[in-house]
Amino acid sequence: MNLRKRINVYSVGLELYLPYLQEAKKRKSHDDFILADARWLPIKPKSFDGVLCSQVLEHLNKIEGIKLLENAEKISKLRVVIGTPIGYIPYLPLEPESYNNPFQVHKSGFMPQFFKTRGYCVRFQGLKLAYGPQGFMRSVPNLLRLLLSLIPYLIAPITYFSSRLAIYLIAYKDVQKNF
Repeated sequence: MNLRKRINVYSVGLELYLPYLQEAKKRKSHDDFILADARWLPIKPKSFDGVLCSQVLEHLNKIEGIKLLENAEKISKLRVVIGTPIGYIPYLPLEPESYNNPFQVHKSGFMPQFFKTRGYCVRFQGLKLAYGPQGFMRSVPNLLRLLLSLIPYLIAPITYFSSRLAIYLIAYKDVQKNF
């Protein structure tokens, strides 16, 4: 179930890869969609209450990633939330549908301290043992992967606070102090 079905929220999805945008439209994951490059956001300042940028920064070089963060903070009125791998991790697809996407290559990596020095609170997710480059989820068939996904799900509360066990970070920042 997507967020729009849980709470009354208007959401806009931004995507550069047309097949992914078309799939998102089919799934009705957002109210509106923008086909655009996140490096050049076609959005006016303070246009949204919040900005979620999940699994995007690592596909940009470091300078472009920093610029995207700055722009996300400009277009948000209240909060920016970022999801990205911890450090540089080469792109290793789990889903066959992502094999042909030329934008999936990882070009950079960001560490928790990078976000903390910019005023972000950082938490962690994804069991490294399961989803890391040599994680067990990469070597099992799809059906077994579904069953084994219970392990990282059950361990999720532990990875939330431990960067040593986690493969991803979630950084969030209130851009307006009265949030």
